[in-house]
Amino acid sequence: EYAAGINDNKLTGAVFLVDEASMIGDGGMDRNLLEDLIHYVYGGIGCRMVFIGDTAQLPPVGADESPAMQPEVLRGYGLKVTRA
Repeated sequence: EYAAGINDNKLTGAVFLVDEASMIGDGGMDRNLLEDLIHYVYGGIGCRMVFIGDTAQLPPVGADESPAMQPEVLRGYGLKVTRA
């Protein structure tokens, strides 16, 4: 079994742009990429993340919907959600 660690985010005030965000899963067959991203980005000082995607994009493999594109899922992680 392969297990990778997550490095600490040492950036300050960085904005992370995540394109094709609909492909980000929250578990299932692999690690929880969504949770890993959230912990990494918000582990930095004053860092933010912008998910870029639309309803025409494919969901993660084996899923019907994309958790990264669902405001209620993101709010469950304590994030402020703004839609453009």
